[in-house]
Amino acid sequence: MKVGLAAVIAVLALGGLAGCGAESGADNSQKIVNDIKVNGSNKLIVGSGLSSDIAAIATATVSDATCAQSLNGTQNYTCVVHFTVGSAILQTTGYTANISATCDDAGACKWQVTNAVPA
Repeated sequence: MKVGLAAVIAVLALGGLAGCGAESGADNSQKIVNDIKVNGSNKLIVGSGLSSDIAAIATATVSDATCAQSLNGTQNYTCVVHFTVGSAILQTTGYTANISATCDDAGACKWQVTNAVPA
């Protein structure tokens, strides 16, 4: 009986430590969303397959963006963004993009468009 109880206590202790470590990272999801909305125009345009030359004359307007931690407590994120690209020359086109992001322990986040397709 003592061996069984000790094993249960050991498992509970390990589970507690793992749970504590897994939940210690700050969730930067909203920070990344805000960065995409404010600073994302060129990256979104180029990510949608248009050239950086077009990115200089076009505008990306984000209509919706959501980010979530890939695993609770980690600094890896996946995002889905709905946006339009248009200009005085280009017809406005809607896109849906998948974005991956990482943040360091200091909260500095970097993101990139991994896939953007016409909506």
